[in-house]
Amino acid sequence: MKRIFTVALLAFIALSAKAQFVLTPEGLTTEDEKGYYVVEIADKSQADIFNALETWVGGHFVSPNDVVSKSSAGNQITINAIAAGFSKMPGRAIKMPLDMNFTWQILIKDGRIRFNAPSINSMEAKGNTVQTLHIVRPSAVQDGIFKKDGKVIYEKTKADIEQFFNGLVTDIVASLKDNSDNEW
Repeated sequence: MKRIFTVALLAFIALSAKAQFVLTPEGLTTEDEKGYYVVEIADKSQADIFNALETWVGGHFVSPNDVVSKSSAGNQITINAIAAGFSKMPGRAIKMPLDMNFTWQILIKDGRIRFNAPSINSMEAKGNTVQTLHIVRPSAVQDGIFKKDGKVIYEKTKADIEQFFNGLVTDIVASLKDNSDNEW
């Protein structure tokens, strides 16, 4: 019964705090095109949210000190990381794992957390040669998720990027709202 309640609670949190980052030819943005997403975290101070976010980062990255830049005021964390193998290189007979280098700024205030749209710095598949994937296809011999006219070429890769970041937001928000691990 407790397990059913926990699953239902996490599903509710995921649906109520559903950030929707969308990949466009200009990069990631939000569905409302504000470029950021704010989530209310009731009864949590800026310090509580900052500390919980630090804990989340520490549990999700191999070397958090190499990945995170944080403000001394405790109101901002910037993640500079690589999502290794988050998708497969599209348009190839052999689907090589695709790595994405990204930067993501998260701002914190009392009772709120703001997720700015992440910036994708590069996407590469490393095999015998490095294959680069661009957001917009720069030429006929290079790969891109979108054509220059904005039409999607690789829908699955676009969806994988969106699901990756939306999943991170859902996970972060669930960890901030879930207090069950605090009593160990």
